[in-house]
Amino acid sequence: MQEHIEYIHIAICGIAILLMFMTSAFLSMFSFAVASYKCSSLSDFKKKEVIDATAKRLLYSSNKISSIVYLAKRFALIIVVLAMYCMFELCCSIANLQNIAEIKKLACFLPIAMLAMWFQHSVFDLTAIKIGKSKPEEILIKYSRLFYFIYILMMPFYFLTMSINKKITKLFKIKSEKDFENIDVELMLTARESDSGSISQYTSKIVKNAIKLQELDVSDVMLPRSKVKYIDIENTNAENLELARTSQHTRFPLCKGNLDDCYGIIHIKDIFTRNLSADEIDFMRLRKETIRIRENEKLESALLKLLKYKLQMAIVEDEFGGVIGVLTLDAALSELVGQIKNEFSSAPQELVRRMSKNKYKIMGLASLHRVEDFLDVDFDADDVSSTFGGLITYRLGRFPEEGEQIHLKKERLRIKIDKVDERAVKECTVLIEENEETE
Repeated sequence: MQEHIEYIHIAICGIAILLMFMTSAFLSMFSFAVASYKCSSLSDFKKKEVIDATAKRLLYSSNKISSIVYLAKRFALIIVVLAMYCMFELCCSIANLQNIAEIKKLACFLPIAMLAMWFQHSVFDLTAIKIGKSKPEEILIKYSRLFYFIYILMMPFYFLTMSINKKITKLFKIKSEKDFENIDVELMLTARESDSGSISQYTSKIVKNAIKLQELDVSDVMLPRSKVKYIDIENTNAENLELARTSQHTRFPLCKGNLDDCYGIIHIKDIFTRNLSADEIDFMRLRKETIRIRENEKLESALLKLLKYKLQMAIVEDEFGGVIGVLTLDAALSELVGQIKNEFSSAPQELVRRMSKNKYKIMGLASLHRVEDFLDVDFDADDVSSTFGGLITYRLGRFPEEGEQIHLKKERLRIKIDKVDERAVKECTVLIEENEETE
């Protein structure tokens, strides 16, 4: 009779293990379905809203989903280990091996547990992940309510975990910054595996850019002060209109004398929609308000501000309050979706172009982070410049001359200045030295 009871207990433990395996697989499947759905929705703007309200609520809470999935899978793992150990003890009891030393039992149990974990991952988790990635809509429609039930059950543990984490970070004075969530990692993995056809190549690029966006500062993409065209109220209206006509931009900062004294932004269409003659234009009445942002502010934060206040342009200032350039909404969005052309755009100019092996043509306006990515180099973080031309001037400590050659030993770069104007480096040729070359 006792032996039959032990067999029943073994069966219960086995069922518990199987249920936890299935729960863990379900959590993996659903989290990857969320990630894949978010990816696919980026490339299909006309996608029908086929998912229900519960699924939408979960999609909007994807940051919480990642933490709850992580917690739930850890709870499932604990239950699996405990159930396996109970099953192991019961098997030892049936086989009359209960007198074996505990250390020997543990030595036998650990390989069995590791083999079971491998089986669970290879058979359950990996299969579930593939299903979640290949059928995200179907998974969200069918299983969102089941996941929501788990979501509600785990919510108290989530808040408890966040509360403990908040106290620990406060105790050790750890700076709280937005880190990657599990869903972010899954988005990255989905993007990297886009060749499988689950998402388009363009969507994959957007996802990678969105993750990389968190690493960029405003100074990485702003238009430097020397290249900013602005309307000066000290000039005549005819002069300002001629500037607008020749530059072919649609928006201009409105300033008095220079960029440091900026009153707002002028949109050219406001002049023509009012059918004003040159003498009737009052730029101060036509101006729109803008904001000032710091050069070291994260681009992601600046982009959110532009979208929140419905602005197309912001003034960028340094730590002392001096204006060093402007950030446009187009420039910020270009880091996410690629180059955006307006109605006046001509053929795109390649800011970094490969000429031959280890030889490149680089424009002075090329952003420093793009040059770093293209040449696979890392410039000194202390270099306070956002463009390649600015870096050259900073390293030299003066403005370079046309035809001058510069050697950056640390980065193994030899630079020849091809073109300059009165205020900036326009174009240069860069040669990357081979590793074996002695300097």
